[in-house]
Amino acid sequence: MLGLVNSFVHIIMYTYYLLSALGPTVQKYLWWKKYLTTLQMVRHLVFVKFHIKLHIYCITVSKHTKDVYYYVISSLLTAKHWKIGHAKVFIQNHVPAVGS
Repeated sequence: MLGLVNSFVHIIMYTYYLLSALGPTVQKYLWWKKYLTTLQMVRHLVFVKFHIKLHIYCITVSKHTKDVYYYVISSLLTAKHWKIGHAKVFIQNHVPAVGS
């Protein structure tokens, strides 16, 4: 299911990138950029929630705790990195500067 969600988000992302590369005549129709950024952030939160649940499962149930634990920790660190990146882009592009 997560792969399907991820694929859906990437299809929307690359459609946006294609349309934005077509020039100024098409760019005026790309009003939905902030919604794309929000969708990406929500996707990352869903992935983090999944990895936290997987982490809890590894600690409490799994007999392969060490291997899966390292995978979960590396995935969480990657998700955190990307989530911070998307948050910065969202703030830069969609939150008005103080005093403006």
